[in-house]
Amino acid sequence: MEILQLGLQGLSVGAVYALVAVGFALIFGTTRTFHFAHGATFALAAYVYVGVLNVTKSPIAGIVGALIVSVIFGIFLDRWLYQPMRKKSAASFLTIFVASMGTLYLLDNTIGLVKGTSFFTLNSPLTQVMKGNRLGISPMDVLVWIVAVLTFVSLTLFLNRTSIGRGLRALGDNPSLVTVYGHSVSRLSLWAFALGSALVVPAAVVSVYLMAGSPTMGDSVVNIAVAATIVGGIGRLPGAAVGALILGLAQSLSQIWVQSTWQNAIAFGILLLFLLVRPQGVLSSRGRAA
Repeated sequence: MEILQLGLQGLSVGAVYALVAVGFALIFGTTRTFHFAHGATFALAAYVYVGVLNVTKSPIAGIVGALIVSVIFGIFLDRWLYQPMRKKSAASFLTIFVASMGTLYLLDNTIGLVKGTSFFTLNSPLTQVMKGNRLGISPMDVLVWIVAVLTFVSLTLFLNRTSIGRGLRALGDNPSLVTVYGHSVSRLSLWAFALGSALVVPAAVVSVYLMAGSPTMGDSVVNIAVAATIVGGIGRLPGAAVGALILGLAQSLSQIWVQSTWQNAIAFGILLLFLLVRPQGVLSSRGRAA
């Protein structure tokens, strides 16, 4: 019973990781930008949601507010930070990565300065374990599973059946094909950041209920998202989701043998194992945005 309960909890955590990891993989797979500041978007979405919720008392308003701010933030970073750096021949992959990491830590400290550094968790009837349920599953757990599935299905349909989506796939597979779809690389890059940033919103909202919020809440999540992208197969969005579920399950089930403080060590131990044994990941990639 304990194994089953921890496994279901791992699926909930894995679903949160998957939403963030797929957003990261989408951005990296299409623009080749190692967007470590994806964690900053995660934290920003959580704090905007809580702020709007406190004012309006409406979770829907909070989600909409977090979505708008997150998308604008992602677009802003690409338009005014990454794109100018990409146009400079001296801006290497490492340079952009360092700029992204600096953005993450800058926002961490800004949130901490404005809102304080203490941890917080929101309460909701949806977080209460359902009556007669011996597995410890709450409606919030079920909700995050449903939201994750619907989000991934919607994203897949968008990428396969819309002009923008096909352009993003072309940008990931072969940038020279972008013009065939009548798009510019810079515009598609903005679309990638907008979509990737939007994906963190449901994950951030769920996190403040099921886990805990803090100015640095995005740091560990983006680390796991990067690990999941590599474990699942760089360039494959389904791979990022699968990798996230693997890491979420592993972290949760590891509590049978070790304390929860070792969860991140477990995740990165799995990452190292994959790098040694199967560096191409669970789902090997022939392109960069499939």
